[in-house]
Amino acid sequence: MKLFILFSFFISSLAFADYIRTGPVTGEDCTCIGICSCSKVAIYAVGEKDKLYEIAERWKKVRSYSNNRCWVSVAAKSTDLGFLAYGINFFKPDFFTMKNGNYEKVTVQDISFSCYKE
Repeated sequence: MKLFILFSFFISSLAFADYIRTGPVTGEDCTCIGICSCSKVAIYAVGEKDKLYEIAERWKKVRSYSNNRCWVSVAAKSTDLGFLAYGINFFKPDFFTMKNGNYEKVTVQDISFSCYKE
């Protein structure tokens, strides 16, 4: 019985941590025509234009966690996968910022937010 209890504690310590979002979500909206021009934007929603959702507050996995900040990759990068990235990104959800009271689609490859590891 003691071995079972010890094993249970060991397994529970291997569980993945959750990351809890504590602040607004931002991303870099980039437009590329020969040369890329990027600007930091606030991200307010994800989904499709007629069906938008709030950004999740709890994340099982993030790309990077440092100094209470989380980064999540939300699109395949063409620099890593070439033309294959365009096919993969066709199926990714859209991200939206807010301009003049209206949602506007932005092109982001990563999002970041303040967070803590639970």
